[in-house]
Amino acid sequence: MEVTVAMVVLALAIVPMVGMLEAGLRAATSSGEYDVARALASAELEEARALPYNRPGGAEDSAVERYAPPGPPDVMEGGFTLSLRTGFVDEELSEAADSPPTGQMRIEALVEWGGDRSYSTTGFVSGKPP
Repeated sequence: MEVTVAMVVLALAIVPMVGMLEAGLRAATSSGEYDVARALASAELEEARALPYNRPGGAEDSAVERYAPPGPPDVMEGGFTLSLRTGFVDEELSEAADSPPTGQMRIEALVEWGGDRSYSTTGFVSGKPP
């Protein structure tokens, strides 16, 4: 009888712990996915910011040519979708709708995964307008 009671008490103590371990695993997986999304968005934004704003002759290795609004097509990478949206902005960093290069361009990197989760970051590239 004592062994049976001990087993019941032990089972009642272990079942909630299994639930806590599962919740901890979900949290660790979720934060790992968030870190991957943040790294993808930041890497793409830094790649864009490393380019010169423009080059004489419209070289492909300038931000204006490579990231001309609305931005390059979406890219899938390991279950993550990376979207870059760009737009020229004025001196107050307000959207300069349907205008030619102004000397400043906003770049937003958006990473989506899992159907309902996303991470975005925004940066600016500036230089002399072509």
